[in-house]
Amino acid sequence: MVGAVLPDVAMVGFYAWHLTLGTPESIIWSTEYYKPIWQAFFDFFNSVPLMTLGALIAWRISNPILLFFFASMLLHALGDIGLHVEDAHRHFYPFSDWRFVSPFSYWNPEYHGNWISLIEFCLSLAAAVFLIVKSPTSKKWVVGLLGIYITYLVYVSLVWN
Repeated sequence: MVGAVLPDVAMVGFYAWHLTLGTPESIIWSTEYYKPIWQAFFDFFNSVPLMTLGALIAWRISNPILLFFFASMLLHALGDIGLHVEDAHRHFYPFSDWRFVSPFSYWNPEYHGNWISLIEFCLSLAAAVFLIVKSPTSKKWVVGLLGIYITYLVYVSLVWN
């Protein structure tokens, strides 16, 4: 689970930092987000070559936990590629500055963001139910993470809408 959310932790840290500084929302997302230092920070955590290298090293040293960690990061990055428009990451950083600009956004209603968010929520809920059924001992973790996810969705709806 850590590997699956780590690519977004950089963004959470960035946002928390600017909230602490008192930066207005409009400045955070129109100016600060696009500064080269922040873009490099985000792209480091979304770099397919770096994740692949980590997975290969983990496989080579026979460390299945690290292998699953990097594999889940890769799955996150591959899922993200098709869901960013103007905020697209450089998924081949540091080797390329290329960004795939998708026609779909996971958040922006101008690019089907409302539908994508609904689909993401339904998939997350289905995955949570699946995990609880398949591994009842993980119920507390799954429900806790789902609670954090729902809290995030409520916060986003209140602050950004």
